[in-house]
Amino acid sequence: MKRILMVALLWAGPAFVVALFCFFDHRPAGQSKQQKAERDATAQPAAKPNMRRVFLSATFIRMAIAVAIVTTASAGFTIHLAPALADKGMSGGVAAATAGLIGLAAIPGKLVVGSVFDRVGQVPVTLGLMAILAMSCVLLAQDSASVPIAVAGSALLGIAAGSTNVALTCIAARLFDGAIFGVVYGTLVSL
Repeated sequence: MKRILMVALLWAGPAFVVALFCFFDHRPAGQSKQQKAERDATAQPAAKPNMRRVFLSATFIRMAIAVAIVTTASAGFTIHLAPALADKGMSGGVAAATAGLIGLAAIPGKLVVGSVFDRVGQVPVTLGLMAILAMSCVLLAQDSASVPIAVAGSALLGIAAGSTNVALTCIAARLFDGAIFGVVYGTLVSL
């Protein structure tokens, strides 16, 4: 029981610090929620764009292809990782624990990427996430049953998998009109 409490505290402490950093209120000084609500209430609603044009646009098609490729790669490795590691010679328990690291590593990826996205921009963040995903695929495709390599690959895959959904949300919000964001994002996520 003591060990579980220590592990929980080791995760909770850094997670709390990251959450405070990522969810800090970045409104301009002096602007209250009431002032923002009043400004939004007086704004004129924009006409919704034609959805057929949106779905056939080059931007949407490129995003859909990228989402399908990234989702296939990360889901393929995630689903088949434990059996693949067991086939390489790892015990079932070690293989399962290594594969379980993906879920744990996804948490900091989800918490950090939105904040980094706002500060750095979509191109460097997206390139970085794809590089992390590629590194995880290279590490996990190794022929050896090395636990440190498998742990590093699983951690990188978790960070990439957790971060890509948040990055997709940020990119879709920037590239498409807010009035159709739900439809566009829902369609992209369902691919």
